[in-house]
Amino acid sequence: MVNLKPLFEYFVESGLYLKQINRTNFLGHSGVLVEAFADLMKKMWQNPGGVTNPRDFKNAIATCAENFAGNDQ
Repeated sequence: MVNLKPLFEYFVESGLYLKQINRTNFLGHSGVLVEAFADLMKKMWQNPGGVTNPRDFKNAIATCAENFAGNDQ
């Protein structure tokens, strides 16, 4: 997904996703997951060919879905 040009433009180049996060929906997670994904994409594009640790993204997923907490998957 990181190499899809439309997602790159949306998350990395334009930052439009920031204006579209619904932080007031009580059913949501205040944009935690989308911000973590955008941060991961930015790190990967800033360091092409290098190693990027997705720990923060994995932790964001765990906060949204408890079955992904820990390392037992």
